[in-house]
Amino acid sequence: PWIYVGVLATYGNIMPIIPEKTACFRCIMPKLPSRPLPTCATAGIMSYVPPLAAAIAVSLATKILLGEEVKSELIFFDTKTLEFEKIEIPRRDDCPACVRKELTFLEKQIKIERMCDGSIQVVPPERLEVDLEDLAKRLEEMGIEYILTSQFIQFEDEDYEVLIFKGGRMIIRGAEDEKTAKNIFARYLGG
Repeated sequence: PWIYVGVLATYGNIMPIIPEKTACFRCIMPKLPSRPLPTCATAGIMSYVPPLAAAIAVSLATKILLGEEVKSELIFFDTKTLEFEKIEIPRRDDCPACVRKELTFLEKQIKIERMCDGSIQVVPPERLEVDLEDLAKRLEEMGIEYILTSQFIQFEDEDYEVLIFKGGRMIIRGAEDEKTAKNIFARYLGG
């Protein structure tokens, strides 16, 4: 068993995933999004949201450890509106992941390549449709200067120079290792 927790801006989602009993993550999201989703780096996050989500997740984990029944539901909250909602997520009878055991997404992985100039190239498993103008607006809101063309956007993130192409390919200059490159990729393009 594991508990999915996602937070962004003022809201959070928590969902217990218990093999053979509850819905899995793919029951909710059968296909990957066609465009990058917002991240904490691009959309921000209020400091009190992660601890609230963690408290709910720990409460669910305690129930699981004590052998108590846990429902197949997504718990959503928004601290801006002070709304909490429980959404029942039924296990899909035809789910490729938890029913048919087809673990396609585990096979599709981000490719990391060290370039001859020392930079790291990150290539998503499938082509993304990055809205460069939208990304430029988010960078402006974060106070980050950038260069925008019709094919890519270039900017600096701390000590790294980042180049993001429309198809989701990213080149990072200054990153020392794959973990740093993956974190920068996730920060701006999700994943």
